[in-house]
Amino acid sequence: MPIPEVIDVHVHLCRSTEELKKVWPRPGFPDEWLWGCPDNVIQFMNREGISHLCTLTFMDTHLMLGTRLSRLPEAEREGSRHALLQDMKDRVCKFNTWGCQLGQRERRIIPFAAIDIGLFFGDENAMMEELEDKLQMGAKGVKVVPTFTGYLPGDRRMFPLYERMQEVGLPVLSDSGTGDGLGLYIDQGYGEPANFADVFRNFPRLKFILAHLPSAYWDQRLDIASQFPQVYFDTSGGFSSQQWQGRDAHRSCAVEDAARLMRSVGIHRVLFGSDGPMADFRLQFEQIMELSLLDEEKRRIFSENARELLELT
Repeated sequence: MPIPEVIDVHVHLCRSTEELKKVWPRPGFPDEWLWGCPDNVIQFMNREGISHLCTLTFMDTHLMLGTRLSRLPEAEREGSRHALLQDMKDRVCKFNTWGCQLGQRERRIIPFAAIDIGLFFGDENAMMEELEDKLQMGAKGVKVVPTFTGYLPGDRRMFPLYERMQEVGLPVLSDSGTGDGLGLYIDQGYGEPANFADVFRNFPRLKFILAHLPSAYWDQRLDIASQFPQVYFDTSGGFSSQQWQGRDAHRSCAVEDAARLMRSVGIHRVLFGSDGPMADFRLQFEQIMELSLLDEEKRRIFSENARELLELT
């Protein structure tokens, strides 16, 4: 088939080349190869045929807080905790602001703001204030991260956010799987797809993207797909093969089963996502191009489903 248009719904851009080198280090790579920052991303998109991408602003505030506290003398930790908590919240807000401003300057980049009860350390008012602020700034979706910030998706403190997003008709994207090897809440079950069922029952019109379709618990995703037609799934992290270790490693779906899994979920509900720049875009693109899927099915996965969901013109 001809090279298709791509809409990548799962990318984590950094604010500068210097920040990118710290967050996603690539030893030996020259700066021009590091595409996950404003200086290089448009050139990368043009080269790879990416018409749009969603940038998901996220930072692991819990891990950052723990690191900052561990550097202090034990006697000072409790007294410093409140100020450090506020600093973490402020950092998230500033990163979200940057993402929205980037989207205002470059319409091919679609900002998803990182907002959930975990990122704001249980402060529901701060969470909702940040949501309203970023909606005003043009956020086109919200990224939530129960796997990394340690709460169950059905936590009632999250319901005002889900209700507001359902009301405005914008999507919520959530990490799912184990997050094995990352963060503080490794494989404690927060990201199991089954945990999202309560959300989908209570918010049947909420546009929801359950990320990392090939990762751990992909059998649960089939059950979610059969019960809740409003749920979409992205492919970020890729399928495991001899050339590539998918997200959650040996627990992820093999590329040999990829076409069957996506058809079982429903091709019309699968969105291409790379989890770049951490994960390799080109390899994941080629994985799907090489599958025994119809050209129309590939077009839907690469762009058409996302274009409809995100209401891109």
